[in-house]
Amino acid sequence: MDAKGISRHGFALNVAPQMEYWEGIVACGLDGVRMAAIADLLMPTPPMEQVVQQAAISFGNVFGVELVWKDRLERV
Repeated sequence: MDAKGISRHGFALNVAPQMEYWEGIVACGLDGVRMAAIADLLMPTPPMEQVVQQAAISFGNVFGVELVWKDRLERV
């Protein structure tokens, strides 16, 4: 993030990755920091669709926008 708290690289949600692939990566320049996965924190691991939906809802809440889901757009 920059001085204003704005991400320049986006974000990632590691739901259930094979974490051994991360061993050689210094994510976000955070040397010595181990990345976590949702599967390590929540049992049972939520389905990807649920994670995506909750992330979208959270974005809408943070940025004060109303979400319009794709299936609703197709009916309009």
